[in-house]
Amino acid sequence: MRDPIARPTVSDVLAWFGITARKQGAEYRSRECPACGTRSRDSVAIRAPAGPWLDHAHGCKGDLLSMIAGYARLDIKRDFVAVLELARKIGGEEWSAPRPESRRGSLPTVEKPPADPALTWESLARRSADGESYLRGRGLAAQVLIERGAVRFFGNGDIAVALRSIDTGEVVNVIRRRRVGPYDGPKVLGLRGCTTLGTLVGSVADVGEGLDIAVVTEGVADTLAAIAAWPTCAVVGAHGARRITDVVEAVAPRLARVQGWLLLVPHADGGVGEQATVDAVRVAMRSGLTLDGSIQFVDVLPSKDLAEAVQRAGAPRWPT
Repeated sequence: MRDPIARPTVSDVLAWFGITARKQGAEYRSRECPACGTRSRDSVAIRAPAGPWLDHAHGCKGDLLSMIAGYARLDIKRDFVAVLELARKIGGEEWSAPRPESRRGSLPTVEKPPADPALTWESLARRSADGESYLRGRGLAAQVLIERGAVRFFGNGDIAVALRSIDTGEVVNVIRRRRVGPYDGPKVLGLRGCTTLGTLVGSVADVGEGLDIAVVTEGVADTLAAIAAWPTCAVVGAHGARRITDVVEAVAPRLARVQGWLLLVPHADGGVGEQATVDAVRVAMRSGLTLDGSIQFVDVLPSKDLAEAVQRAGAPRWPT
């Protein structure tokens, strides 16, 4: 069996948890203390490549394992086995985005195995002061989302949602919505090597006799906005415009069987979102749903999407 703590480096851990840090000589400096949270300045010094670390403000200190445990909100003694397993995963996974620190010219490229989405999801924090503040700033009901189990949080407050299998509802990817970042790059990331086919937050299996209105959205922000706006509906998000038809193809037959409603939330983005919605309508109609009957639309204008509309003026009017 390979050593579960030999492969992770400080940069691996910082990238995994989305911790903002700057390189200063042989150290990383950060405001995020693994033991006591966010400091007012970069008082946390972490020795590269694999620790130890010291918070000069409060005197907290430890090795790489204690840093992983702290950022994951685990107890290093009580949850030691889980910490070891998480360390092994961090050493073997990458997010599908550039790392804060380039390794070009240092080590040969090694092909890493795909991530374990379920383990990643379970390792994330259920609460985060920074993450919840971000959600509220976007006009989203953080407490509703937390109670529904719709969101979890990385160590720096980045938002995480589960992407679930269309067939089984199991977690097949973890999608990350960055608040801010230490480097330029995409705001939304997924685990490298994992599928993008699935439903954000909700499951197709949720739709049926007891839950006969399905809201199909595009992207993390709109999915969370729909859950907060319409908590009594099934919300199944698509991970990008090109996946909307896949989600509708799965959910529309279930709605047709129970004579339910499909509520589509298009992006007004100058073509891509609108075309994806048109394609989704065609798919839904092939399953027996009817335009202006069992297929309805949310009007987000003058905003470009539901998340922006909610942030500006609250939830749009329910279709009638």
